[in-house]
Amino acid sequence: MMHKKVLAQLNKCYSIAPLHYMNEDYFLVASEKNDPCLLFDLDGNIIANIWDGPGGTMSMAQIPDSNGIFLATQKFYSPDDSIYSEIDIVYPTELFKWQTKKLCHLPFVHRFGILKTPHENYLVACTIKSSHTFMGDFSTGGKIYAAPLPKEIQNLKEPFRFDVIKDELYRNHGFYIMHEADGDFVITCSDEGVFKVEPPKENGGPWNIKQLIAEPTSDAALCDLNNDGKYELITLSPFHGNKLKVYELDNNGVYRLKYEHPQNMPFLHAIWADKIDNRPCVVIGYREGEQELFKLMFNEDKNYTCEIIDKHCGPANAYIYHHKGKDIIVSANREIDEVTIYTTD
Repeated sequence: MMHKKVLAQLNKCYSIAPLHYMNEDYFLVASEKNDPCLLFDLDGNIIANIWDGPGGTMSMAQIPDSNGIFLATQKFYSPDDSIYSEIDIVYPTELFKWQTKKLCHLPFVHRFGILKTPHENYLVACTIKSSHTFMGDFSTGGKIYAAPLPKEIQNLKEPFRFDVIKDELYRNHGFYIMHEADGDFVITCSDEGVFKVEPPKENGGPWNIKQLIAEPTSDAALCDLNNDGKYELITLSPFHGNKLKVYELDNNGVYRLKYEHPQNMPFLHAIWADKIDNRPCVVIGYREGEQELFKLMFNEDKNYTCEIIDKHCGPANAYIYHHKGKDIIVSANREIDEVTIYTTD
């Protein structure tokens, strides 16, 4: 059983990210509207207001090994109101006070992350589309951008520039970073399917981009749910869709559909993989209908199963951390404007 605690009211709360600052761990929650970004300690107390606006924050990520410096998207208010979107540097200027300055203007930038490798840190950013002429227009594809991340980025003087490493990705929405011992990689999701994006093995080397499946996908995660030593691919499809699916890797290295949840869950959106009660699981949420938050697991009968955590909450994103011997889910319950944690006994 998990215990629910509402931490704050935050209009259209959306993005969640961990932050390490002053030798302590915290987490950030920001709004997709022109509203604040809040810093919480791991007990769920509000510690600081990072900014009051402009918001429109789809992603946040700490600069590796920094003291509380992170990047954030701002001014992405919807796919149709994001032409002024940018990636900003957010850095502390005094104790528990942060300042924001623009790293780059990148229209329609939706998700991004930082990949850490033994030789370099890379910033990877995805645009959901490239232009539009009317509301709901997705006739242009989005792109994947990448660039080495400069040292002392808060002191950067020259313009920050990306390279396009892949384009023509329609409804380029999902973005999930995997942290591996030999370096990070990311999976991205679009109408063209799910792609594994690996950074160069050496400075100046090529990016490796591999299509994992071709089915239109909104969001995805990798997790070894059945403990067979191989990642399962868990997908939410199609774009902002209603289908939860699990793919298993066969002996030829191909992902095959193994499980499809029988229930339609409209506007699937939140997805995060970790362990709860020492069992691999994926936390998933959807924003219409019953608006549930639930766990996907592999049970003792060797079947995939779902366990409901909460209803009528409409999660946009979720994140799992472990604190004082307990497993804790942070959920940005966008549809009811609540930042909430769910804690194991």
